[in-house]
Amino acid sequence: MHQIILKRKKVNIFAEAEETVINRYNKFNKCLLLRSEIGSDPTSIYTRLSDISKVAGDPDKLANSMHNLLQLFSFITEEINVEHRAFAVMVASIDGEERNDITDSGLERTLKELSELGLTQRDLKKKLTKSAMDLKKN
Repeated sequence: MHQIILKRKKVNIFAEAEETVINRYNKFNKCLLLRSEIGSDPTSIYTRLSDISKVAGDPDKLANSMHNLLQLFSFITEEINVEHRAFAVMVASIDGEERNDITDSGLERTLKELSELGLTQRDLKKKLTKSAMDLKKN
């Protein structure tokens, strides 16, 4: 378990996905899969467009690539960032209050509180990258 302090509140974060219960582990994996297959931010648009150009001759792959691009646009316009949600899944508690609601709305509440406490994208990315690397080791 890792701990970070944000505005004098202790945020406990699972050190690796394998420390979590099965449903939390599965949700973390789902978020990482969505991040890798669809993306989470505007820079992913270029990746999806590149994918489309590579599969233009294959109707099935083209349809899948187009679907991923449309899903990415939907995520961006709905302000959904699956990378952020993956991080929220790994939050065990904030100031002693357990974070066991890993539904999409529960994760958004956790992210809102973390944002209000000043969590930055850099902090989030650093912790998420370490968790993803730990997951790949196993």
